[in-house]
Amino acid sequence: MSRPIKIILSISAVIIMVWCSFATVLLVIGFVFPSQAANNAASSTAFSLTAVTEGMMPETSGDRATVARIIDGDTIEVGINGVSYRLRYIGMDTPERGQPFFEEATEANRQLVEGQTVILVKDVSETDRYGRLLRYIYLQDGTFVNAELVKRGFAQVATFPPDVAHQALFITLERQAREAGRGLWAQPEPPNTSESSRFPQICDPAYPTVCISPPPPNLNCGDVPHRNFEALPADPHGFDRDNDGVGCES
Repeated sequence: MSRPIKIILSISAVIIMVWCSFATVLLVIGFVFPSQAANNAASSTAFSLTAVTEGMMPETSGDRATVARIIDGDTIEVGINGVSYRLRYIGMDTPERGQPFFEEATEANRQLVEGQTVILVKDVSETDRYGRLLRYIYLQDGTFVNAELVKRGFAQVATFPPDVAHQALFITLERQAREAGRGLWAQPEPPNTSESSRFPQICDPAYPTVCISPPPPNLNCGDVPHRNFEALPADPHGFDRDNDGVGCES
């Protein structure tokens, strides 16, 4: 075999080896890494679904505050940079003082957040008409406090538009608590157990301390479980008969 032919064959062999190496790299990039990315994505999705079901959420950003006092099952006092604020949980409602399960709901809230440093996350509204901060509350371990109270059956869904970011989650958790007979749903006559309460409840702003749906239909005091609550002048249901600002006085 002549020398020029040997040189040509050697060059051809080198080219083939380089091409094979390049093809191998393409296979690694094209199949191994996308496969790994897909596995990571699937794992992340599975975590998110599990987190929501368990009343937990991935770590989130927001204002950090220290819980100074427990008012009841859905209201606390917090300190932010040395300033004290009263704060109302968004999207859920616990029994009022004097109602069944008030003490249990308050104690459940206490066990979750008392003395804790928590993360406060805003929806749309900054405060309610009383000047209370409206927030979703997270513990530093990721526990979503609003959702956890609904999940355990210490609270029921109470929707106040426009703050509805987690409405679907709360509805799902309340349904699960009802079906499992947890908390207030284990009572013989739990509050607001009518068929309509299985769906998002719209609360009339004329009654800011309780959750009562606006008309229609028109309601009277016998139709609601609340007593001695604040009734603003609009009072569409006429609960405040003597116009003293207190509805359904006992």
